Amino acid sequence: MTKNDIRKKVDILFENIREYRTSEYFMNLLDFCAKFKSLAPYNAMLVRFQMPGARYVLSSSEWRDKYHRAINADARPLVVLCPFGPVNFVFDIQETHAIPTQRFYSDAEILEELEKPYKTIGIVNQRYISNLIFNSAFHSIAFNSNLNAGSELGAKISLLKEPYQIIDIEIPNTLHPIKWKADYIIGTNNKGDDNQTFASIIHELGHLFCHHLDAPEEWGKAWKVRRINDDAREFEAETVSWLICDRVNLKNSPEKYLSYFVDGKIPDGVSIDAIFSAFNKIWDMCSTEYFLYQDGLLNKHSKQFQNAVTQAKEQFEAKYGRR
Repeated sequence: MTKNDIRKKVDILFENIREYRTSEYFMNLLDFCAKFKSLAPYNAMLVRFQMPGARYVLSSSEWRDKYHRAINADARPLVVLCPFGPVNFVFDIQETHAIPTQRFYSDAEILEELEKPYKTIGIVNQRYISNLIFNSAFHSIAFNSNLNAGSELGAKISLLKEPYQIIDIEIPNTLHPIKWKADYIIGTNNKGDDNQTFASIIHELGHLFCHHLDAPEEWGKAWKVRRINDDAREFEAETVSWLICDRVNLKNSPEKYLSYFVDGKIPDGVSIDAIFSAFNKIWDMCSTEYFLYQDGLLNKHSKQFQNAVTQAKEQFEAKYGRR
């Protein structure tokens, strides 16, 4: 079974467990996922399904190297997905014990250490904002920081047709940035502060990576738009924003969209798979200073862009030789 097969199975499982369709259980699930900052949300969800009472999980090597703790002989391994193989195994803190011959950390010390960053409200780090904006170019996204709107609108993403906007795309081993006509534009409210702007940009990117938006004609049928109702769209995008903001220790209240469902059920069509997949893509944009252009939507869906990259690299090699 491939990783995609496993993800689809989990998504179906989530859809079929009726209690997780209620807002209360969904919010509990998100709180649980947010607590495990060392895990991608999808893996945190898998941990919750297997051990709802888990407090903190690491692999056996991470427990040994970081906290000088070993795995109990009768420990229960928890399955998570990993990048270069179908699965990996992690263990909750209660399944470990201190190695007496080394400096070790008690359960209380570890859990106290883990709780400290979660209590931080803080201000978003400028590095995350600059990375996010820089790496957006690889997805054919331009920015307009002069959106004149009311305080209730922080940002807005749109498929860009006319007037077009040119963006610079930095590609390794090329003489100059590639000049490209952007396919999307995110306008940000000129009245918002950094925290509001960051959260709003994430929300709009959530719409894109949850496949709520139409794509340029050149991308063709490879881009599948999910036709779900407005409530479901907003719920998914705001959930992505909440998860990212929590990951950077930025207090972001999702009440605007999520509290509407406190006494009811999550809108039909909401996909936990879409939410967590979008989270992973956007988190890479925030946390990676040198984003791989190959992972961008442009390189995946635009033949013209692929040809432009090839030509730019050939020009570089003609001048400096192959690197």
